[in-house]
Amino acid sequence: VDLDRGMALIERTKKGEPRMLTLTPDLVAELRRIRAREPQITGLIFPSANNPEKPFDHRKAWKRILIRMSMECNKF
Repeated sequence: VDLDRGMALIERTKKGEPRMLTLTPDLVAELRRIRAREPQITGLIFPSANNPEKPFDHRKAWKRILIRMSMECNKF
């Protein structure tokens, strides 16, 4: 992530290719706030709680959200 240029590099996409992303000004500002608050963060923005070298795996949380939404929708 290059906050000065407002760019982020995805080293390998699903297709196995690198990709550069343009970051919105709001996202750059938020990432700067995170970095200022937690200067020890030098790699991943959302690291795994169990292994900071690996990214946070959102799939379990997403599955819980989908199940809860389904339960909420079935109440009506």
